[in-house]
Amino acid sequence: MEGGRISAMNYARSRDLLQKNATVIPGGMVSLNRKVEPPIAFVKGEGAYLWDADGNRYLDYHAAFAPYLLGHGDPWVEQAVQRSIAAGWTLTGSGTTPWEGRAAELLARCVPSVERVQLTCTGSEASYHAIRLSRAYTGRTDIVVMQGGYNGWHDEVACNVMTPLERVGPRVSPGEYPFVGMSAGMSPHASEHVHVVNFNDLESVRWVFER
Repeated sequence: MEGGRISAMNYARSRDLLQKNATVIPGGMVSLNRKVEPPIAFVKGEGAYLWDADGNRYLDYHAAFAPYLLGHGDPWVEQAVQRSIAAGWTLTGSGTTPWEGRAAELLARCVPSVERVQLTCTGSEASYHAIRLSRAYTGRTDIVVMQGGYNGWHDEVACNVMTPLERVGPRVSPGEYPFVGMSAGMSPHASEHVHVVNFNDLESVRWVFER
């Protein structure tokens, strides 16, 4: 979309595709974070632009939360992927590979404070393992999360992201907010060791630690 003309665009094919997908996928897509109204079904990307099933063109400011930092269809990225496919390189399920080591080296070089790297498939896995690792190392069980921050979908951190004000109450400092889960079906014990405070509020973090 360009120029704020979204209301005047045609979305008939996108809507039809969503309805078709909904017959085999709950909600019509595998991630409901991508559900928007009017429905948009993207079918092509090039550089900074995306096109939907109805031919509408959009300037992509989102970049899928950063993976498309170099743009859609970047030649350097595509060539690297094609070389890997041509070489028959794939996931093996056992053993190490030169490429995971190379990726870890590059990440450590870009972030001087990083000594070693472990890769995960999703951010939820990363935060889940980080919490488990910190508990194993410190012997402590409680964790602190930020009000309004997204940290993954496992029960202890799937909370207080876009929570209505009437559910969290007025701003508190020092202090913490009530745990507000992001969905039904979460464990009733998920909140027992979780403390929700304001971002960049060291007084509230100190208040939690001193309790």
